[in-house]
Amino acid sequence: MEDWAYGASWESGGSVECAPGGYAGSKSAYNNVTHRGINLLVETSFDKIPSEAKLGTSKDVLTIGGGHATDGYIPRNMRLCWVLTDVIQPWLTILNSDELPSSITEEVPVNVKWEAGGAFKIDTAEIVCLDAQGVNKCSSQEVTNLNVWHGGAKRGQILTEFSVPTSSGVAPGTSLRVKMRMKVDSGWRDPSRHEAFTGDPQSHFVRARSDPTWFAATGNSIIQGTEWWYSDNEVLQPRTGL
Repeated sequence: MEDWAYGASWESGGSVECAPGGYAGSKSAYNNVTHRGINLLVETSFDKIPSEAKLGTSKDVLTIGGGHATDGYIPRNMRLCWVLTDVIQPWLTILNSDELPSSITEEVPVNVKWEAGGAFKIDTAEIVCLDAQGVNKCSSQEVTNLNVWHGGAKRGQILTEFSVPTSSGVAPGTSLRVKMRMKVDSGWRDPSRHEAFTGDPQSHFVRARSDPTWFAATGNSIIQGTEWWYSDNEVLQPRTGL
């Protein structure tokens, strides 16, 4: 079942339209983009009916260890479901937008606090300051090779510095849109991985977060891949040069 859920639609001849017991055949008509899903089978325990003492309690469900004796199969699987829900799509957000200056002086560093999720590893992240033409006018500290999950817990606030260099040529009073952006989980497509000889991964989950050429559409659903993920908020109209 797990293999079928992954390869049924992109592997040629993997599915057959059928209409059992009056079921509409059109509901089992698939194409090469409808599946491509990653199916995870979670075995709660080697023991199919573990003892109640091993199930855990509702105390500190989101805390790993959760008070030790209170942590068990159910809290652990609840956390697993939470992680899998989060990683459906990468995201990042600026946390201190209200604290940032409304005017940016050239060459004076500005600190941005931000948080990211929806991924396992941040390959690279930086701040961009976009003018009206979408051209980046700032110099940013670069964050690289950062695990989103660290020490058994999700990483919290990250601090990154940027400035607008004199050489940027930004005229005084110019409005800039300040955003965070990042690339994530590119290792899943690394040509050095042991299964790379079979080609690129075929799931939407992998390709949508790392391949800007990836596009799939069926019915009203569209998946457009991207390489850069941008913050869901921005610092609006900080002006340069006082």
